[in-house]
Amino acid sequence: MSSSTSPPIEPYPKQLVEFQEFDSRAPEVARHVIQLIQEQIPSVTVEHIGSTAVPGCGGRGVIDLMILYSHEAVEPSAK
Repeated sequence: MSSSTSPPIEPYPKQLVEFQEFDSRAPEVARHVIQLIQEQIPSVTVEHIGSTAVPGCGGRGVIDLMILYSHEAVEPSAK
């Protein structure tokens, strides 16, 4: 990513944890973020987990993802 290109995902503001009704957009947002991750690291499996992955379930309103990988499948990046 060049210095003139902004990252596709920006940090979200910290907010108090409170109950949120189910947001029907959550599964599509999760699919989009999963696609972005897998385009960069195709050897991993990414799953949408948590309350936003359950249709109709309220919760914190935060998209939770779990990334599954084997140690052999992911090479450490150079720092």
